[in-house]
Amino acid sequence: GVVASIPVGARPYALAVTPDATGSEVWVPNHDAASVSIIDTATNTVTRTLPVAPNPHWVAFSPDGRFAYTANHESNLITVLDVATKTVVGQVRVGRSPHSVAVSPTDPLVANVNYDGHSVSIIDTRTDTVTTTIEHVGAHPQALAWAPDGRHLYTANANDGILVSSSGCLVLGNYLGTDSTGGVALANSGHGIEVQVLSLVHARDEALILLRRQERTVHDDVVDSSLA
Repeated sequence: GVVASIPVGARPYALAVTPDATGSEVWVPNHDAASVSIIDTATNTVTRTLPVAPNPHWVAFSPDGRFAYTANHESNLITVLDVATKTVVGQVRVGRSPHSVAVSPTDPLVANVNYDGHSVSIIDTRTDTVTTTIEHVGAHPQALAWAPDGRHLYTANANDGILVSSSGCLVLGNYLGTDSTGGVALANSGHGIEVQVLSLVHARDEALILLRRQERTVHDDVVDSSLA
């Protein structure tokens, strides 16, 4: 059951837990307050509120937990925050309406989807600059995830389904269309990468795709799609 109710800022969006051993903090982007609330998980209280660029949708942490990145939808900016000092240490201008952000598990890269730009920006975290923009990933990309080995990046497009890009930033293929795609999550099944499409509209739109990393084809009963 519910063990706590914690007041935060106006219109809280996609939150994240710090990757330390105890998950000591939860960071909550407050869309309408242009801020991030930091919750101490030991006491379930907000200990700090950090100002960021207007309309933060999403927050993600670097694997070492040193930095946090917020995607600020109406500002066309990614805010970089130092987790230890709780300060803004950088801002990166990206495409139109950055909706979500994901940190590479293997390389010093952060990717974000630009909802109204129909694109993905790739940021080098060593310089906090955009090094590559992947255009035409699909209509209104709103969520993304890296494969565990960092070789591929998956975007969930609200009107065009899932698209797969390589870490070299070339579009490989558009696998599946749904009425409205809500998010994407990856897991290593032992037989490749499982990609789960989560529909916001109908349960019937849920689909599971298995990607053969080497052959880059849709696996088993899903219709084969060549990405050559």
